[in-house]
Amino acid sequence: MSELEALVTKAIAAHGQWKIRLRQAIETGKSEWTVDQVKVDDQCVLGKWIYGDAVVRFPGDSLVREIRELHREFHQEAAKVLSLALMGRKAEAERLMEQGSAYARISGSLVRALQKLGQKAA
Repeated sequence: MSELEALVTKAIAAHGQWKIRLRQAIETGKSEWTVDQVKVDDQCVLGKWIYGDAVVRFPGDSLVREIRELHREFHQEAAKVLSLALMGRKAEAERLMEQGSAYARISGSLVRALQKLGQKAA
C-alpha cells in the first residue's frame, strides 16, 4: 500500500469516527471536543495534508480542491451537530445527521472523493 493509499484509508476511518463521536455527544450532551475545535478543518491529519503536502504533490489538482472544499464543509456540518448536541437539542442534532441531510451528503461525497484520490496512487 502506498503512502497516499494509507493516508486515504486513515482519513476515511477518522471521518467515520466522527459519526460515532457525534452520536455519543447527542446521547450524552457531552464531548471531549469543543464546537470551535471541530469547526476548524486544517488541524486533523487530513486537513494538515490537504493544506500542506497535497498542495505540493498535486498542484492545481481539481480533485484535491474538491476534497479540500468537502472537508471544510464536513467540519462546518459536524460543528453544527455538536453545537446542538451540547445544548441538549437531541432531535435537532439527529435530524442534521439523517440520511439525505447536508452532513450525510457531504460526508458521503468526501469519502467518494478520497477513494478516487486513493485510486490515483494505485
